[in-house]
Amino acid sequence: MTEPLYTPRLALRAFTEADAEDIFAWASDERVTKFLSFMPHESIGATKEALAGWIGEHANEDHYSWAIEFGGRVIGRIYTNYVSRRHRRCELGYYIGYDYWNLGLMSEALLGVLAYFFNQLDFNRVEAIYEPGNPASGRVMEKCGMKYEGTLRQFFLCRDGTYEDGLLYAILKEEFIDISGGTPCSTSA
Repeated sequence: MTEPLYTPRLALRAFTEADAEDIFAWASDERVTKFLSFMPHESIGATKEALAGWIGEHANEDHYSWAIEFGGRVIGRIYTNYVSRRHRRCELGYYIGYDYWNLGLMSEALLGVLAYFFNQLDFNRVEAIYEPGNPASGRVMEKCGMKYEGTLRQFFLCRDGTYEDGLLYAILKEEFIDISGGTPCSTSA
């Protein structure tokens, strides 16, 4: 159910097999994967395996997974961890290549996806959770109007076997309408 979305600088679209080289460039970077559930990809084969899973997710009507395309290259991913259609809410996750940090691109992608969930799908709530050691992720959430709601104790099982808290942020449809001043994305190029 991954419909293409367009923001001023980005195309958010379904992944294709042709994206493997672009993905490997950032999925093999420890700086990018430090707070993710997967280890840095050691080979293009590992990337192709992950990519096959992401492409397979596109058939699931309760999962959304967008490639973040900038300047003709796939520079990151934004996706749902879970969707509750009954309660009209979801949880998002995201990451972007190191070379694209601090350019406002992740915030732009998140705003585009928020607009889609609130304006096109009529969701009421969108959540995201990050580890305290990754404050940049929290700044993206705050820039997009998400509010801190609490700490989820020992929420993440880290790759080293330890547990880390999760900081829960969320935004409601009524709050997004107030900060967006209109739809910051469209479903056509």
